[in-house]
Amino acid sequence: MRCAEAARLPETGEQTGAVITSEMIRSYLETLSRRGRSRNTVQMYGTKLRAFYHYLPSDKRVEEAKCNPWCLRKLYLATRSEIERNVRILAEQAYEQILDAEQLGTEDSGPRRRGKHGC
Repeated sequence: MRCAEAARLPETGEQTGAVITSEMIRSYLETLSRRGRSRNTVQMYGTKLRAFYHYLPSDKRVEEAKCNPWCLRKLYLATRSEIERNVRILAEQAYEQILDAEQLGTEDSGPRRRGKHGC
C-alpha cells in the first residue's frame, strides 16, 4: 500500500498519512519469502521492520509528507549512519577489552588462532 493511497482527505479534519500495522509487515515478509529471498534476508528485513514499527508513534502513523521517496531516503541514511556509529563504538569497546586483557595477562600469550578473515 502506498502512502498516498492511505492518506485521508484534509477536509475531514482527520490526520493524513499511512498507519503501519504488524500485519502489513508480516505480509511483506511473506511476499519476500515467496519471491525466493533467502531466509537470512527475510530475517534481517523482519528485524529492521519491527524496529521501525516500534520507533513509530503510538498511533503507528507515518505522516503523508514523510511518505515521499526523498524523506524515506533521508530516514534510511540517518538510520544507517546511526547503526554504523553504534557498531563502531562496539568494535572500539571490544578492542579495548582485548587490550586490557592482554595487559593483565589474562589471555593466552601463545600464538592466536586466526579466523576466516584473519581476525
